[in-house]
Formats: sequence, structure tokens, C-alpha cells
Amino acid sequence: MKKLIALALVAVAASGCSLLDKSHTARIIEQPTRATVVVTPDRFIVVDREPIVLRKSQGTTVSWKLAGIPGAQFAERGITIDARVKPGLKELQSMQAAQRAAPMRDTRGVESVRCTTTQDRREVSCSFPRDLPNGTYAYTIRLVVDGKPIELDPSVMMEE
Repeated sequence: MKKLIALALVAVAASGCSLLDKSHTARIIEQPTRATVVVTPDRFIVVDREPIVLRKSQGTTVSWKLAGIPGAQFAERGITIDARVKPGLKELQSMQAAQRAAPMRDTRGVESVRCTTTQDRREVSCSFPRDLPNGTYAYTIRLVVDGKPIELDPSVMMEE
């Protein structure tokens, strides 16, 4: 347990340092739909932005590039978009309080998201159709590290 807490503190400290790095900040602003996936030595997956914010006006493709341990690669279905788990901002504002509090798992339309993996399995790109409803979508990252699978379930926000 102490090791896990120490790892979390190191991750928080490292992310704070990266916020002070202007070149890192510039890369995030210039390429808001390109994320880096890092595998730690303890086999934890870390995505450099969570959630990824996808603006329909800026394009509808998100890319994830793998960094970290050399023996890591994306699995055959490295990234899948699972479901819309929160409505878009405009939809959320018009909902009643009870509706906003209710859990959501809307899988309509996610089968139209197309994800492709590069030949070396070090990068995955997913194209979201423009008519996909606004909201927050849960997705799963699947990696293979030295023959063993690991997963993470972050999110993508899609808005106008």
C-alpha cells in the first residue's frame, strides 16, 4: 500500500513539473488530440491528458502514441470506445437534477468509431463521426507488456 501511495505522489509531482515546462504545454495546445501513453516500470498505464477534449470544429481524430517500457505495445484491439457515460454540456443543462444524477451508459453510435493500429503497434488512431452525440465517452486502452495484458479506462470528451 505504501508503495502505491509513493508511486501516486511521484506521478503527481512529475505532472506538476511538466506543467511548468512551456514546451510540454505548447505541445498540448498545438496538438490537443494527440496523447502519449506511458507504461511505468510497475506496469501502470498513464495517459498524459485525461480527459482528451475533442472539439468537432478541430477535427474528429484522436491519436495515442506509446512511450515508456520498450517491451510494451498496443494489443490487437488496442483502444475501443465503450460508451457515452455523461451527456454533453448543453444537454446536461437542460436535464432535471434527478436525470443528471442517474448513471449513464449509452452505447448507441460507438460502433461507428473506427480505430486503427500501426504495424509496429506503437500508435493507435480513432476517428469519431461528426454526428456522434456530444458528451464524455469511456474507452479502454489495452496493452501487452512482455506478453502480459494490462488495461486502463480513461475518457474522451466530445463537444461542439
